[in-house]
Amino acid sequence: MRRRSARGAKQPAPARADPQVWGELVTAAKKLRVRLGAFGATLGGPRAGVYDGRVDAALKRLKAGLGSSPDIAVRPFRVGGADGLPAVLVFSEGLVDNRMVDADTLALAEVAPSAVQAAPAARRAQTLARCLAVGHVTYARKWSSIEMKVLQGNALVLVAGADRAIVLDVSKYPARSIPEPEVERSILGSHEAFNEVILTHMNQVRLYLQTPALRFESHTVGRLSGTNAVIAYIDGVTNPALIQAVRRRITRLRDGSVVSAARLASSMKDHTWTPFPLVRMTPRVDFVARELLEGRVAVLTANTPFAIVVPATFLEFYRTSDDYEGQFWGPTMNRAVRLLGFFVALYAPALYIAMVDVNPDFLPTHLLWTVAGSREGLPFPPQVEVVLMFAIIELLREAAIRMPKSMSGTLGTVGAIIIGTSIVKAGVVSTLMIVVVTLTAVAIFTSPTWEITLTLRWIMWPMVVGAYFFGMVGIVLVTILVVLHMASLSSFGVPYLTPFGPLRPPDWGDTVVRVPLRDMDTRPSDLYTLDARTQPPPHRDVQLPDVPLASARRART
Repeated sequence: MRRRSARGAKQPAPARADPQVWGELVTAAKKLRVRLGAFGATLGGPRAGVYDGRVDAALKRLKAGLGSSPDIAVRPFRVGGADGLPAVLVFSEGLVDNRMVDADTLALAEVAPSAVQAAPAARRAQTLARCLAVGHVTYARKWSSIEMKVLQGNALVLVAGADRAIVLDVSKYPARSIPEPEVERSILGSHEAFNEVILTHMNQVRLYLQTPALRFESHTVGRLSGTNAVIAYIDGVTNPALIQAVRRRITRLRDGSVVSAARLASSMKDHTWTPFPLVRMTPRVDFVARELLEGRVAVLTANTPFAIVVPATFLEFYRTSDDYEGQFWGPTMNRAVRLLGFFVALYAPALYIAMVDVNPDFLPTHLLWTVAGSREGLPFPPQVEVVLMFAIIELLREAAIRMPKSMSGTLGTVGAIIIGTSIVKAGVVSTLMIVVVTLTAVAIFTSPTWEITLTLRWIMWPMVVGAYFFGMVGIVLVTILVVLHMASLSSFGVPYLTPFGPLRPPDWGDTVVRVPLRDMDTRPSDLYTLDARTQPPPHRDVQLPDVPLASARRART
């Protein structure tokens, strides 16, 4: 039968496939399926993704996979001696305590094989685990979970006839001792920081918060790295919606190489392209404990000496552990100095350009003549001086960070003095420019957190550009844009400028001014905690007699 095209022309019908060709294809597909099935049976039996109790197949699979690495030990042995059940011991050299592994192996060698053989397959692993002295014993069936347990520092025991593997927690991670914080240093607070071991992180927080309400949730992030991340919060205080939001953002990560807290924090932010930090990273254990008491959530990450605290507002980056030690006069003054440093670092270079080059009429007459005299004979305008000097500052800062610690301080101090003096003597920049740059560099690092210093180094340049084109008007316009941008930000649903935007006067006692600690009896209202009070209300029904000391002494005599 022929079909007609749209134009009416006759076209031949498509030829049918030869039945012999189809038969050969079907036969080839059946043979391929049989061979794949045999290969799967060699690796792990009919259910290749699950351990089915065949030790010989498991041994082949382990040697083909993990066993090819020199740090993975795959040792076959027998439970109960030479005539006992076949078994395989698997662990990673260097991540386990060898003494515990040897003790467990000796304990398995002394088990009576008949007691294990009499148990059904579903109970054989549990029966054998009762003979072990290790504290934490779990079980795994899927091969993906079995291999991951080995890489996490556990020892595995695969016994013939059992339907699952025995996971022994004998891990002993290589770790340095608990250090002092390199950043966010404290005078009156604790000198204890995190190290790189996730179990040590939890132990340190537990020592500060010895309450059964403290909760830890373990999650594995990173498709390839398998990084262990632990969510910490206080049950009965933290808002469940906040906990669920943190849990959802961690479990939905698609990054295959999350190996540090910084990578994890960048994936948890509400806004990606903002220069302002939206999550707080801190190495201090006492600060994390205090934030948990306020109702926030902390994320502890393996292999990183930093903890992530969410949500984080702008003022959160200007709080330190020393702010909650001693009377309120000192912390209030310290916070005022830090915020003053923020504004000095943000506006000093822009104001220099605006008042020297665009709006000199803002300067008093005597100061104007002084500035004009210092700039006489200079080859570059003020904006070029700013770019040149800050490029030198950034080079010195980066070199001081990358060089050995014993040389970094010398490089930063001597380099700045020599270069600054040489540039002024060469007549490249003015002496006033050196003062402005030095004041700005010092003001930037009055911020207690590293994240906010990066923000200042970025948003300073739009201020400089606005001052170059429009003078003081440009500085005001850029300031309005920055404030509008900050007002549009949020961290896990909490406005970034809270408690000033939106206005929440009850929370103003812990902002620029820190009121006495006895008056800070409520948690931040923007966190919507389940328990709003940090301490019980004072008992006013008991009144102590107001008796002078002299009168009380006479009454006693």
